[in-house]
Amino acid sequence: FRIPAGVADHTETMIFRIPPSFPPLKIWSASSHMHYVGVDMLIGLEREEPEEGTGIVKDCLVQTPRYSFEWQRGYAYDAPLDEVPTAKPGDYLYMRCTYDNSMSNPYVVDALADQGLDAPVDVYLGEETLDEMCLGVFGVAYSLLP
Repeated sequence: FRIPAGVADHTETMIFRIPPSFPPLKIWSASSHMHYVGVDMLIGLEREEPEEGTGIVKDCLVQTPRYSFEWQRGYAYDAPLDEVPTAKPGDYLYMRCTYDNSMSNPYVVDALADQGLDAPVDVYLGEETLDEMCLGVFGVAYSLLP
């Protein structure tokens, strides 16, 4: 995971397959998390089989097309639990994160100035604010009954 210095449109994609041992997961909320270099994040669900009664194979759970580190929040679906997206074993959760590690990104300019730098540097995966992330956070509900 490396976002090259000076690149204005770098994308990282992560895919997670729901293991066979998991119960169906009702996804009642989703949120995206990146740091200063992040500019767009999409979190979606791709079903192994279309959603029953709808034919829907892919669902966009949340997208933040003008991501800002200052604007981090979770989004809860305004629907009853039986109507929210359901991830079943074999389905895929995917995330697409796009980054702008150039001087055209004002957050990069500010972060570099804070470090006494005047040109972008390669950015790596990490937990510090000047590192980067592509992190999806989910609120899920599932039944403990068979």
